[in-house]
Amino acid sequence: MSNASMFQLTSPPKIITFDCYGTLVQWYEALEREAGPVLSKHSASDVSASAIIDSFPRTPGN
Repeated sequence: MSNASMFQLTSPPKIITFDCYGTLVQWYEALEREAGPVLSKHSASDVSASAIIDSFPRTPGN
């Protein structure tokens, strides 16, 4: 079976979903990793990247 035949649909899909769980879970780590060097560059030793990120609500409305 060729790869081209795997994608031939007999009818168009009604729903398409995407797995974004890994992206959402890793979002915190990515923000923390990127914020750390910025804080260091500005000599902000009195606050951590995780403290800044944790100050924002994690769910809408909180």
